[in-house]
Amino acid sequence: SGPCRCPPGNARVLVPRGRLGLSVWRPLQHIPYMATLGNALEHHVSAEAAASARTVCALGDAEELRSLILQAGFWEVRISIAILVMRFASVEAFVPGQFAATPFAGAVAALDAPARAALLEDVRMALRSYTDDTGVAVAIEAHVATAYA
Repeated sequence: SGPCRCPPGNARVLVPRGRLGLSVWRPLQHIPYMATLGNALEHHVSAEAAASARTVCALGDAEELRSLILQAGFWEVRISIAILVMRFASVEAFVPGQFAATPFAGAVAALDAPARAALLEDVRMALRSYTDDTGVAVAIEAHVATAYA
C-alpha cells in the first residue's frame, strides 16, 4: 500500500491508495439542452443568467480536468466519455421546474407571462429535432474521471 502521494489536505476523505471518481459535463457543444437554455436565457432574461446556466460546462476540457486532478496530487488519472440520454415529457412540463431550482430563478420568475411563454417557446423550438412521440430525448455528455490518492 504505502503513503498517500497527495499534498496535505488533498484527498483527505480517501484512505491511502483510495480511488477518486467524479464526473463533469463536457463543453456546451456536447450538451445541446444546456446550450439551448443558455441561448434562450440570453435572449429573454440577461447575459448574466445565460452565463450562470452555462457554467455547468465550465470544466468541460478533458486535459484541463486531468491537469487539475494531477496538480491535486492524484495519480493514474483516467478520463472517459459517458453519453446519456436526458428524457422528459415536454419543455413546458420540465423546464420551468429546472429554472426554479437555479440561481437565476428570480430573474425568470420576474418575467411577465408572455415573456415566460416566449422563453419556453424558444427552448421548445430549439429542441424540436430531439422530440419524438414520447417527449424530448437529448444526449448529454460528461467526462468521468478516476484517479488514485
